[in-house]
Amino acid sequence: MNIQKIDYNTSIMHESPLFSGYYIETLRHTDVLLGRGVGINRRAGNVYFREVVSQHVEDYLTSTKTRKMEISRSVIDHIHSLNPPGRFLEKDEVTGSWRECEIKRAHEKTAQALRDGAARLRTNKRPISGEKKKKDTTIPQLLSRPAKKQRNNNIERNCA
Repeated sequence: MNIQKIDYNTSIMHESPLFSGYYIETLRHTDVLLGRGVGINRRAGNVYFREVVSQHVEDYLTSTKTRKMEISRSVIDHIHSLNPPGRFLEKDEVTGSWRECEIKRAHEKTAQALRDGAARLRTNKRPISGEKKKKDTTIPQLLSRPAKKQRNNNIERNCA
């Protein structure tokens, strides 16, 4: 197995026998982890990634396809330019180790995050910053809600 030292953050990377790439032993605070779940969402790199994405959502919403690709690429370049450089990592399900994903996969994740932010902005369901929208409990809002149906227990009685 090849072991190769790299300059950033004194991480050690091991060559992966299953993928063209390397397994990552040490995660950096600037790394963006691909996947789902609270643990991944709360990582510093993922939180920062969402902040960077939120700064580009309005421009993304009104852009041409070519410009959207440029915006996505600029977000990826920004993450890569951090100190230490941020990486887009995905978990190898067989070994459980993290490895740097291909740039195409990083672009897909970034474009999806931009689309999700644009959809939230368009529908105004919740703020881009990730804060929950407060429930509207004003009198007009309460009055416009349909009344709850009352259950009639006498309808479905069996007579034997």
